[in-house]
This record gives sequence, C-alpha cells and structure tokens, in this order.
Amino acid sequence: MVENKFSPSTVTREDSELIDDKNVKPVRRLMTPLLSTRVPPVPHESERKEFPLLNTNIISRTFFTWLIPLFNKGYKRTLDFNDLWKLDQRLSINTTYPKFQHYLNRIIAENETKNGRTQGIPRFGIIKALFYTFMWDYLFSIAAATLFNGCQVVIPILLKHLIDTVQHKVLEPNASIKDGIGYAVGIVGLLALNALLFNHSLQHSKFVAAHARTILTKALLEKSFVASAETQHYFSNGKIFSLMSSDLSKIELGISFLPNALATPLPIMAAIAIIIVNLGPAGLSGIGVFLLTVIMFIIPGTLLVKYRQKSAKYTDKRVSLMREVLMAMKMIKLHSWEYAYQKKIFEERTKESNYIFKCEWLTNLMYGAVFNLASTSSMTAFLVSHATRSENNSPGSIFSSLALYNTLMIIIAECPMILGYCTSASVSFTRIHEFLNAAVEDVEHDKKWDDLEANVSIEVKEGAFEWETFEDNEKANNFNLYDINLNVHRGEFVIITGAIGSGKSTLLHAINGDIKKTAGEIKIQGSSVFYGNPWIQSATIRENIVFGSKFDPVYYYKTIKACALEPDIAFLPAGDMTEVGERGVTLSGGQKARISLARAVYARKDIYLLDDVLSAVDAKVAKHIVEKCFFGLIADKTKLLATHQLSLVYSADRVVFMNDGNGMIDVGKPSELYQRNPTFGALMDHITKETTQESAEAKPERDLEGDVEMDQEMDQDLGNFDPKEGGLYNAEEKAVDAIPLSIYKQYLNAGSGVFSVYALPLLIGITILTVFVTMFANVWLSFWVDEKFSGKSSGFYIGIYITFVFLGLLFLFLELSTLGYLTINASKTLNLNAVARLLRTTMKFIDGTPSGRILNRFTKDTNSLDNEIGNQLKMLIHMVASVIGILILCVIYLPWFAIAIPLLFIIFFMITNYYQASSREIKRLEALSRSHVYDNFNEVLNGMSTIKSFGSQERFMNKNDKCVDKLNEAYFVTVANQRWIGITLDLTGCGITFHVTMLALTRQFNLTAASTGLITSYVLDLAGSLSPTLVAYSEVENEMNSVERLCHYANSLDQEGAFEVPGETLPPDWPQKGHIEFINVSLRFREGVPLAVRNLNINIRPSEKVGVCGRTGAGKSTLITALYRIVELCEGKIKIDGIDVRKIGLHTLRSRVSIIPQDPVLFRGTIRKNLDPFDQRTDMELWDALRRSSLFSSEEIKAIKEGKDGEDSKFHLHSVVEEEGSNFSLGERQLLALARSLVLRSRILIMDEATSNVDYETDCLVQKTVAREFKDCTVISIAHRLKTILSYDKIIVLDNGELVEFDEPFELYNKGGLFRSMCENSCINTEDFRSFI
Repeated sequence: MVENKFSPSTVTREDSELIDDKNVKPVRRLMTPLLSTRVPPVPHESERKEFPLLNTNIISRTFFTWLIPLFNKGYKRTLDFNDLWKLDQRLSINTTYPKFQHYLNRIIAENETKNGRTQGIPRFGIIKALFYTFMWDYLFSIAAATLFNGCQVVIPILLKHLIDTVQHKVLEPNASIKDGIGYAVGIVGLLALNALLFNHSLQHSKFVAAHARTILTKALLEKSFVASAETQHYFSNGKIFSLMSSDLSKIELGISFLPNALATPLPIMAAIAIIIVNLGPAGLSGIGVFLLTVIMFIIPGTLLVKYRQKSAKYTDKRVSLMREVLMAMKMIKLHSWEYAYQKKIFEERTKESNYIFKCEWLTNLMYGAVFNLASTSSMTAFLVSHATRSENNSPGSIFSSLALYNTLMIIIAECPMILGYCTSASVSFTRIHEFLNAAVEDVEHDKKWDDLEANVSIEVKEGAFEWETFEDNEKANNFNLYDINLNVHRGEFVIITGAIGSGKSTLLHAINGDIKKTAGEIKIQGSSVFYGNPWIQSATIRENIVFGSKFDPVYYYKTIKACALEPDIAFLPAGDMTEVGERGVTLSGGQKARISLARAVYARKDIYLLDDVLSAVDAKVAKHIVEKCFFGLIADKTKLLATHQLSLVYSADRVVFMNDGNGMIDVGKPSELYQRNPTFGALMDHITKETTQESAEAKPERDLEGDVEMDQEMDQDLGNFDPKEGGLYNAEEKAVDAIPLSIYKQYLNAGSGVFSVYALPLLIGITILTVFVTMFANVWLSFWVDEKFSGKSSGFYIGIYITFVFLGLLFLFLELSTLGYLTINASKTLNLNAVARLLRTTMKFIDGTPSGRILNRFTKDTNSLDNEIGNQLKMLIHMVASVIGILILCVIYLPWFAIAIPLLFIIFFMITNYYQASSREIKRLEALSRSHVYDNFNEVLNGMSTIKSFGSQERFMNKNDKCVDKLNEAYFVTVANQRWIGITLDLTGCGITFHVTMLALTRQFNLTAASTGLITSYVLDLAGSLSPTLVAYSEVENEMNSVERLCHYANSLDQEGAFEVPGETLPPDWPQKGHIEFINVSLRFREGVPLAVRNLNINIRPSEKVGVCGRTGAGKSTLITALYRIVELCEGKIKIDGIDVRKIGLHTLRSRVSIIPQDPVLFRGTIRKNLDPFDQRTDMELWDALRRSSLFSSEEIKAIKEGKDGEDSKFHLHSVVEEEGSNFSLGERQLLALARSLVLRSRILIMDEATSNVDYETDCLVQKTVAREFKDCTVISIAHRLKTILSYDKIIVLDNGELVEFDEPFELYNKGGLFRSMCENSCINTEDFRSFI
C-alpha cells in the first residue's frame, strides 16, 4: 500500500526543539562536597513551566529568589535548554508585535492627517511606537533610576552628620552616639534601597530592549517580503542581514542604558544645591568645572555620531562580503581566490576598525575626564574655599562635599559609555527607518479578476514591462518587453523559448508581477506558483517538498514518482528524511531541480510558471517529467515552461517564441511558428531528425545521471527511515563551565600588538599607579584638613594635592588608552584571523555548518568585541583595582578590619561561584539560540522569491517568531541572573559599610574626624562597587563567550592542505603540457563512509579532450574534487605534468586549472569585477573573452575598439551585476563563467556540465569555442548531453566509484558496454559518430 511507504512522522524539523543538548553531565564545583550527590534530571519539553517573574509573589519578585531552583540545578550539572522556563504569553512576540503595529499605524495616520499627505513612517515614528508599546515598563525604569540617583545624593548628607558626630565625640569623649547610630543605619538603609532601585531599573530597561530587538527583527523580515525592486537594489540581502545583526545589537544596548542618562538631571541639581550649602559660594567653582566638563562632551559626542555612521557603512560592506564568500565558497576555492577575497575583507575591516578606534579614543577621553571629575571639581572648590577663608571648612562639610562630588562623578561616569551606545543606536535607528520606510512592491497581480472567461487562466493585453533602473545605475540596459499579447487557457501547456538573453525569464517574471508594468494590463485567474532558481531549504527532503502544506502520503508519493525522485530517495541514508543542507549542498544540480519541481507540484496550484525547470536533466528525463508530471499528475493545470530544450517544443500546446531579443513575442503552435517565423525555424533546425523522433516516439529511458528507470513501475518501498540517520549539521560547538584561561591568553596575544609580551605588565603597572595617585590625593586632603605635618604651610599641602590630582588624570587616561588599544586591536586581529582561516577551511566544514551560524561570528560576536567587551573591561579592571585599594586603605586606618577580609572574600567567592555556575551556561544557551535566529533570517533572505511564490510568508514569519521567543527565553533569564547577583552583593556591601561606620563611630582606633570622613567615603564607594564589579566581571565573562567562539575560528578551525609550499620551484607557466595521471586513486568524503572512488588509474595525455559520464553516485564530480584537492585522497596520487599535486600548494594547483562549473556564481558588482576580480587583465583582454564566449560579435568588439563605447549592451564591462547575478538568466551566467575561464588561459580546462542551461545554438557555439580556444589544452568534461562528448578523444565511464571503461568514443560504442547502453538510451547510433571518425 502507498501509505506504508512513508514513516508516520509528519513533524517538521522547525516544529521540533530548536536547541536540545542532552549531553548534560554532573560537574564538580567549589561547594560540591557539601551537597547531596543527587543530580536533577533534565525535564521534558512538556514539563517546562512558564516564566515565573510576572506570577511570583512580591518578595520573590523583588529579590529574584525565583531563580534559586534554577541555580541549584546549574550548580550540580550543566544546564540544558529545557531547564529554562517557557515564555509567558504576555512576553511573547505574538503579544508585543501587534501592540507595536497598532501604535506605529496610529503615529503614521496622525502624521498624514497633520501634513495632509502620505509620508510613510515619520522620522521618530519607530522610536515613539516602541515607547508607547512599553511605556509603563520604561517609565518605571526611568523613575527607579532617578530615585536611585536621588538616594546617592541624600547619603552624603547623612555622612556629614555622621562625621560631625565623630568630631563631637573627639571633643567630648562621653558624648552620646545614638544620633550617629541612626545616621549609620540610615546610610545602610539607603544603600540597600539603592541596590533594589538600580537593579530593577536595569531589568525593566533590558527587557524593553530585548522586546525592541525581537519586534524590529520581525519588522525587518516582514519588510523584506514586500520590498520593491528599488528597495532590493539599495538594500541587498547582506545589508538587511547587517541591519538585523549589528544594528539591532546596538539599538538593544542604547535602549538598555538610556534610562540611566535620562535619570541624571534632577539628582545632579540636588547635589549641586547641597554642595553650595556645604561649601558656600566656593562650591560654585567646583560646580563650574563639573558643568564645563559635561558641556565639553558635546564635541566628542558629535564626532562619535559621525564616526559611528562611517563605521556602520564599512560594517555593511564587510558583512555583505562575508555573505558573498559563504554563498560562493566552493567557487572561490576552485578559482583560488582566497587571497584576493581575504584582501578585500581585510581592507573593509581595517577601515571599519580605524573608525572604531577613533570612537574608542574619544570615549577614553571622556572616561578620563569623568573618572577624575570628582577630584578636579572638589580640588577647585576646596582651593577656592581655602583662598576665601570660608567658614565651611569643617571635616564634615569637606568630606560630605567630596562624597557628593564622587556621587556626581558616579552619575556622570557612565555617560561616555551611554553616549557611545546611544549614538550607535541613533545611527542604527536611522538606517532601519530608511529600510522600513522604503518602497514596497505593487501587488496588482494578486487581484481577483471576475471578467475573465472561465477557461482563461492568464491574459496579457498590450503589455509592456521593464526591469527598473536606479540613480546609481542609470546606464544599465536591462531587458524590456513590449507589445505583449498573450492568452493562456486553463490546462494549456505553453513552452516559452528563444535564444539566450531573449527574455524568456523576463516574460515569466512579468506574469508573476516581479517587474514593473509600464503599459497594458495583465490578469491571472486562479492560484499560481513561480519556479525560478532551485532553492533548497536546510531541512529534510520531505520538508522541502511538502513545504508547510498538509502531508498527504498518497499525493506525496505520486509527486516524487512524477518528478523522478523515487530512486534518489531510496539511495539516501534516511530516505526522504535525509537533511540536504543549506542551498542543497549534498545534492546534484538535477536533484535540486527535481526537488524544487516536486515542491511546486505538491503545492497543487492552478497555474505553474516554470523557468528552465528541465535544464539540469537530459531530454529523456525531461520527456518523462513532461509525460508523467505535466501531462500526467498536473495535466489539468495551466503550465508555462521557459526552456531552451527544443526537443520538447512539439509536446506543447502552443509556443511563445521570444523574437531576437527585441522584447516582442510570437505565439502559435510549433508547426505554425516554424512556417511563419524564420528565426524560430532556424533555431529548430538545430534539432536533428533523430532528436525530433526521440521526443515524439522513443520510450522513456534512463537519465544520463541514472536518476530514474522510467519504463516500468517502481514499487520500491521508500521505507520507514529514521530521521536521525539523515542528519547533516553537527550541533554548534558549545563550551561548558568557566572560560578557559587559554582563551584570555589568546585574546591578550591578539591585542598586544606593539606592546608584545609587555602588554599585561604595562597595563597592571599603569592601573596600580592610577589607583594609588587618585586615592592618595584624597588621603593628602585629609592630612591637609588635620594639618598632619606641623609647621608646614598651606602651600605645601596645596602643591602636593594638585600634583596628585593631575597625575591621577594623566595615569587614568594612559590606562584607558592602553586598554582601548588592546581591546580594539584584539577584535581586529581575531576577526581577520578568523576570516583567513575560514577561507582556508575545508568544504566539509562549510557544507556542514549553516551560514547563519558562521555569520554570527562575524556580526554579533565581532560587534561584542568591537563595542561591548572593551567598556566592560575598563569598568572591571578599574573597579577591581579600586576595591583592592580601598581594602588596603581600610586596613591601614582600621587594622582589625584585616580580620574580616578573608571572611569577606570567602562570602564573595562562594556567592560568585554559585552564580556563575548557571549564568555562564545560560549565556551560552542564549548564544546558541541567537545563531538559530540568524540561520533562519539568512535562509529566508536567500529563499525569498520561492517563499513568496508559494505564499509561505506567514509560515516563515511564525518560525521567526518561535526563534526570537526561544532567544528571549534564555536572554530574560540572563538579565534576571545579573540582577540577582547585583542585589545579593549590594546587600553584602551594606553589611561591610555598617561594620566600618560603627568602628569609626565608636572610635576603636582613635580616628580623627577627617580620617573618619575619608574612610567612610571610601567604604561607601566599596559598598557601591562590589555589585558593579561582579556584574562587570560577569558581563566580561559573558562577552568572552564571543571571544571564545571567535578564537575557535581564528585559531582552531580545520584547515585544508598548505596553501603555499615554501621553496616551491614550479615554473610560472606550469603546467606546460597538461598531462594528468590518476594513479590508484581512492577517496572518501569523511571517516566512516564508503569510498566515493576506488583504485582509479587514468592517464590523460597532453591536449586530450576527455568526456566523463556515469550515473548518479558513479563518482564523476568526485574526480574534480580529487583533482582540486577539495578532499584529500585516501590512497594513490594525482600527477600533473609529472608533479604530485599533494606536494604543491593549493593556490598554485587551483590557480593553474580552469573550471566552468554547473552552478555559475556571479558576485554583486560589475561584469568586469566578475571576469577579473582583482584587476589583473586589460579591458581589451576582457572584451575579447566576452567575444569568444559568444556574448559579443566581432563587429561589436570592433566598434568598441574604435571608441564607440557600447554602454547600451547588457554585457558591457561596466554593467551592474545584482546580488547572486539575479539580473542575468542562468544561461547568461554560464556564458559569463565561460568567459571567465577564457580570461585565465590555463592549459587544463574542467567543464562540469557547463552547457546544461543554454540552448542548442549556444551549446554548439560553446563547444566550438572550447574546440577552438582550448585546442592545445587538456579538457575534462563531465557530460550532461551525451552528444556533446562524442567528438572527444577519450571517454571515461564510471560506475559505483570505479573506472569501468576508458577509450575512444566509437571504440567504446562498438564494445557494447555501459557506454553503448547509455548511447542507446539517448538514441545515439552509429550515424552520430560518422562526422567525428
């Protein structure tokens, strides 16, 4: 029964768990001996509970204790994604996005009403819509941040009274300290409240930022589905991907930290007022310095915006180049273009890094000013106060004012970082606004037409269509159609044919509504699907065919039989449950074409627009598809087929002939057109009588590829295959536990640059000096207040005080600059090293890794190194040094405090160890889930036309929704983790503060009031520094995940053989002869799989033309793989002109052999850049290559030489090539690939089914070109049409990886072996050989 041929599972891969790491294991940690040995099991997906934040009690929500069960699990074993909570529906994209759309639409409507015309999204419309969507959360964040800063201002007031109490106690030892205890408790209480306010403010802002990221990700994807041709031109897929990855990361950071900046004005005004009260008019001088410094930030802030905009442009170019490289990696390797592309990427990265370094330098300048703002402002105020002999010079007034200046410094300290984040976010918002506000496509072709006759499917009246040109490409001569009149009846089979470049594809695109209609009208009745370039989703074969439709086993089986896929499926390890990889990397060209056709057939549409669907199969398979599929399974459907296979013309009801590339058509039955259209008649004359008879009479036989036995029913059971056997991609690498020390070492080595091994000692030395001179300036201030050195004048104290203040400023700037240099240089070096190793990695890695996962390293991870980790490292290093300095100061003034330090460190490390066990694993899960978002987004961009044609936009949007929700499930927990540790350590710091203040208050060590003020001020800093220090450390470790991932690519990625061999002495013109020998060659693609070819012994003499044929899996393409060393041999050797290819560099080998691939790849740019990417040839050499490849006639080239520019030609050297060559037909791309090989002038030419996508006339021209231009060269041609290799000197026949026949074509034919059988299947007889004998 048909139903038994399929496994019962209908669950698609996208519906399964996106991230599932069951290799969790128990781990041993610091407190493991104190805990039970029971390891919590990993819950099942169905056992996961909802995110508890919104549903837990007020205490748990306040102190984040709802995280403790997760921490307990993470402490005992490695966390799995199923350990995390499911997202509450209130936090899901399905809830937040409709709200955002509602507010955005309202803003647009209000703006249009106000201005009286349609203007699209207002400039700040996106920002306003996001604010309205999350208004209460964001306002709470701003309010909490304001109160937090307000508490910091109030604390110095209590400190002043505490110091006054101590001073009173010094004068009157028996005085009561009740008031002092109250002040100490008040200070501690405000510190605790500060901890809660700060962490809840940051939690709410980060949640809003995460929602903004997911909303804008969806908005970008939605816009991509409806973008017009103009929008697609200006916003390439690479640029859109850059918007989603780099720009949204910057927006997320900006939104996260903006409330801290908005919360500063009121607390700053309050602090200024209190300083004036404390110091009198003298305080105004310090305030003046403070305000002047802040105002001066405008200059670097303006420059920051400018530099961020410029760096973003180079980021776009770099990311686009990386996408281009990944899409065409095999092409780059075959042509040995690694060095050249590495140079291009290096240039863009260097320019980008230069602007990033400028931004870093400006940020360091602001940091240096801010961190010393308290010292310089207070110094100015105290000096003025002393000079004016103010009465407000008591220790309480001075040190409470110092604390207030420190508070102002803390409030402003983050301004450089926040300013940097916000300027980047502003630039990114502008870029995203430009894209979301760009033009959308006209959807006129989706209208329902009631006035069409019932039997009419397509009607075009007086239609004129054009490919649009744009401002930066006004000279482009895109093909246009004129005066198109076409009626296609229901169920009719219409073939569209004509020469290459005559407009076959353009007509189908016009009917599908993909190009601009300038006149006439077009009407479509019924649902339609457009088949263009085969796009294979990274999924199983079944998922690619079913493509989101309901699974119908019966119709599915009929579909794969009609599309000749049954034997292919039976041959695969997991049948139709085999994963085929991104872009179908594991499939042949014919298999990709037939799977794509099967997808269209299974969709069961009314109208099929098929563009060159039969190009990858020969006439026999094409006839089977026509009979079994077009005239069988979908016989009652309307079908328009653009093809150059003229053998199928007489199978059509009617033919649309594209007239000589003049943009007009001639429609009629084949016989009618033959009689009335001379051009059509001449084209048809290229078909021999035998071929015509073959099309009309011959029984369907076996494809040259051996894909289908079509003359009998195939009842082979497809089997109940296990999907696990068909897996292709390995799980993404994910480290566990702590970041290894080796990663920090690699990071330091990458950044050391000119400092070499002295980088770390230099940084440590400068940091120690910075902290020492900064702290000693305030210690010296206490000496001055107490007049510690009797007999010394005020000038003595003032001179040393000013010296230390300015030394602190100098050393701090040196510290920040040194660290900035190390981080930016490390980011640049690791990125460039990763690019270099990626370009030289194996194709096994490229084919087995989704491109989105790779791009994640060069977008989000690189952005983390560029813009995030440096700021966190600055905070961490400076704070750690400050904490150590404060502890040393406390021990000096309060010796008994040393006893508490070990206990403090134990508590600190136990809390940290408990926290980090889970936090780092959750951060890694977040990074993995982010890769899935990137994979999906990139795949959708690549398959946009297919997805739109099948109307599957909603399904892929839903998949995106699932991916971003999965990401937020991990990210929200990461944010909450940080808030828990922040509150916990802040409360610990409160205990330390209370302990020290009570020691000072009770005068256990006879401290003076000035010393008490000094110590208490620094202890307050200590209490406020513990949490930020650990948060900074956690952030650094989290960001080190990005370093770890980039280091893996930069230092550990598997590499091919030596690109260049030192001391290689081959002559520049090697190979001079083109003599190729395969000696006992055996090869397998990876360990544990059977040999792809075995024991091949082939001797190809110089200048011989050798054809290669065989069935699918015979090993034809493996010959190319072996020759180019894409995969290294298991046994044997290959020699070219007597040289073992394994003993020469890959660059030498591949650059000396030309290839015309089956899938010609064009890069975005110009035709010149595609023929000669690195400007090694003159224009006339390139023009000549275009002429010899039949793209130009001799007369046209002559005109160009005479100075007639020829810019109106589509193939002008300066004609624009869109992304992936989308503005050229497949046949045109293959001719350009031929021209590219002619430019190289190698002695060896490899043709991999190089004429599979061109018409018969062009095929003949190509064969003549090859015979003429490569007559002295060795040619190896993998045959698509068997007749094309009958004229060759020798034929190689492979079967199951073994050489079964190797001789002259006619000799093999007469021997009656496999070659004879294949000839008979293709209706080739003795007569066909006569002209070549």
